[in-house]
Amino acid sequence: MKAKFLFTVTLVTFSVVACLASGFSQEATAPEGIVRLIYFLPKNSQAQPNINAKLHTLIKDIQRIYADSLESYQFGRKTFQIETDANGKAVVHRVDGLSGEGYYHQRTFSKVIEEISERFDGSKNAYLIVGETSIFEGGGSSGKARQVGRTGGYAMVRDSAALTTAAHELGHVFGLEHDFRDNAYIMSYGGNSRRKFSRCAAEWLNVHPYFINWPLTGTNRPTTIQMLSFQEESPEKIRFRFQVSDADGLVQAQLLTLTTTHPVAAGSSELIACQSLTSERSTPTFVTTELAVRPVEVISLRVLDQKGNVDSQMFPIQRGSTPGPKIGGP
Repeated sequence: MKAKFLFTVTLVTFSVVACLASGFSQEATAPEGIVRLIYFLPKNSQAQPNINAKLHTLIKDIQRIYADSLESYQFGRKTFQIETDANGKAVVHRVDGLSGEGYYHQRTFSKVIEEISERFDGSKNAYLIVGETSIFEGGGSSGKARQVGRTGGYAMVRDSAALTTAAHELGHVFGLEHDFRDNAYIMSYGGNSRRKFSRCAAEWLNVHPYFINWPLTGTNRPTTIQMLSFQEESPEKIRFRFQVSDADGLVQAQLLTLTTTHPVAAGSSELIACQSLTSERSTPTFVTTELAVRPVEVISLRVLDQKGNVDSQMFPIQRGSTPGPKIGGP
């Protein structure tokens, strides 16, 4: 009897270990360069009925938003790939939290990422996390995102967040910054009026590895960025002139500043101007009124090459003196 009991315990233990090993093996061999779905459920919370079907619909609708935008700007009908099962349905990874819902009301994003990051490597894929929590970040936000490495990261939204909020946060994982120039843009805070990505964002996504080919191949040759001058043409208008070069071929230059006009995004990067580039060497010039009422002392130029690589440089600027040419540098 004792021998039979020991055999049974051994068999059960072996089965559990085998299942765990299989689970870790699936994580270790998961494809890279795709979007994967996570459903995060606080401890002792009730999962929504048909949640897998709901999240399948969500991610397919987000794919459509991206594809529609790229197609509307003549970049072709491109979108990111998702993890699917044998039937073509989106795979949803359920993660049960270590704590009850109240624990996640503050610092929601950081606490959830801390719990899932050991199992789901944000440097290899993009993760869209839907959290079953009534309050996200203390009620001050409905979504948040973080890039990890060059092409991965985590985006999280609470379950009741709008479709465009999820598309917005995933855009941050793909490297897109806030763009408040038009409330119709997905990367703005336009709420239900958000309908599409800007042309600048679509051009960016067009060469992003998730939208063309994976994995990244070849050597990333460095980009050189230099500010030639900036000029206060009037109290409202500032002209910036740069010189950039990249042997991999240039695609786009973005003029960025730190957000001061939206408290929720205060201190984050915001796109204020964008210019398409087509050669290995260019002198992009920006004339903007976006800085007229902002106490900005630093701007950034971010440059995208044809392989989807990104380089940026910050530049201090001196304002408030007599209009005329001024030389700035890194």
